[in-house]
Amino acid sequence: MAPDASGRPLGGIARAFAAMRGRLYTPPPNTISGLNPSGFPTALQPVQPVGQPGSQPLGFSYYFGINQQITPRFDDVLSAAALRELATYPLARILIENVKDILTTIPWKIQLRRVAGEPIADWKRRNQSDKNITALTELLSYPDGMTPWPDWWRPILDDMLVCDAASILVQQTLSGKVAAFRWTDGADILRLIDDQGFTPINGNPAYTQLWEGIPRLLLTTDQLIYRPSNIVAGNTYSSKLYGTSITQQMAPEIRIGQERLRYVLAFYTEGGVPGLAQVIPPGVSPDKIQEAQQWMNSEMSGQLAKRRGWRLVQGFVEPDSGGKDQILEIKDPILADAFDDLHIKKMCFGYGVSAQRLMKQMNRASAEAGQDASEKEGIIPRLLWMKSTADIMLRRTGNPQYEIIFDTDDELDAVKQETVDSNYVKSGLRTIDEQREDRGLVPFNLPETQQPIVITATGVQPLEGSFDRVQQALDNDTTTAEKPAPAAPAATASAAAPQPKTKPSAAAGKAGGAKKKGRRLPPAQPIRY
Repeated sequence: MAPDASGRPLGGIARAFAAMRGRLYTPPPNTISGLNPSGFPTALQPVQPVGQPGSQPLGFSYYFGINQQITPRFDDVLSAAALRELATYPLARILIENVKDILTTIPWKIQLRRVAGEPIADWKRRNQSDKNITALTELLSYPDGMTPWPDWWRPILDDMLVCDAASILVQQTLSGKVAAFRWTDGADILRLIDDQGFTPINGNPAYTQLWEGIPRLLLTTDQLIYRPSNIVAGNTYSSKLYGTSITQQMAPEIRIGQERLRYVLAFYTEGGVPGLAQVIPPGVSPDKIQEAQQWMNSEMSGQLAKRRGWRLVQGFVEPDSGGKDQILEIKDPILADAFDDLHIKKMCFGYGVSAQRLMKQMNRASAEAGQDASEKEGIIPRLLWMKSTADIMLRRTGNPQYEIIFDTDDELDAVKQETVDSNYVKSGLRTIDEQREDRGLVPFNLPETQQPIVITATGVQPLEGSFDRVQQALDNDTTTAEKPAPAAPAATASAAAPQPKTKPSAAAGKAGGAKKKGRRLPPAQPIRY
């Protein structure tokens, strides 16, 4: 540390200023003013705090020396390994992969953040002239330098959905420039806290990376992006430090599904109830029964064609006894019922995907509407988490003025997309060239396709000059109305009927003498887009 003019080192002064900046809390007095302890009744003064002078508020009540704990989720019922075992349940794994498929295929782009009060036209011009967007887009297209965006996100999204410990390692050059973003196993990350219970910042150790349960190295918040999506504070310390994933929330339902699968598997592999049982007389010896049973098994085992054919077997009832062989047909167990549909709905709702493709067939329109609604409602929270994570990555590159946006309005159905595009153009919200550019087509660059239009029943009406056209139409209507009517033929004096002489009223005179004025629109106001 460089000394000041007097030769004294400035290290202590710098640390003192840093400590003052870190103290964002000023304690109030220890007593409540105006409170009379001798009155009746009285609330009495608060119990005097035990915190030493300079103590700061806590994020949560942790035990002394919690940073010495080297096991993540040490007091949680489900460890990261247990959560990943639950995620192997086939239905859970199908839904997890479906969420990853949807999120990684949504189109995205990087743009400048819009400044408050900035006109949209100016903001768009800034985006068009910005040369840094291309470099940032290239960086995020291959975040680690070799893995494409969709493939790079899949393990990170899997960690978020399974154990809610998504972790991204930020690799930097000696000059501090970000070289790559790499996925690292979030199950091996141990969170550290400061005296207030918050993650340390400003270059302090914030995380410990474990190797086979042994602390290997320390990481700062600039070197690791640790992104739990859902902190649900419970009765454990782990719940306040680590995320509660959707797999952890669905753990009871997943266990039910696992037991259901074991039951079905046992029916096909270890079942003890035969499809057919024959009650034999009590006098038949066990050896005779075993002999007949072995013969039947040897003839029928693995022979599907023989099982379906008719076969005569010798009964165990004596012919002269008059008795009949009693054969009982065992009812097949129920392997699928209404519980399965309810179970599927719960699992799909938890992971935020549509259950329509896994349910019984229904009306196509209702199924499509339900699927679209469930996917948008369930995927948007995951997409917002993904956007905020990508924005943090942009901040790590030293570009907080940029953000990533996803095109959630992109429609896979070509007919629906055509309808949307046509409505945008017909209503004047977008020009033809703008819509073509969004669809990846070359704009026409014609005067007619570069201006907003409105398509009505009478044809195409450009919005530019519409005020003048309407005003001209009103003026034409007024001019037509003011033209004098053709004069009637003059009547002869003899044929003319005498008219009574009446004095016209003042009101009539004013009405007749007033000149009819044409309608005028208010002055045109400039339209801003």
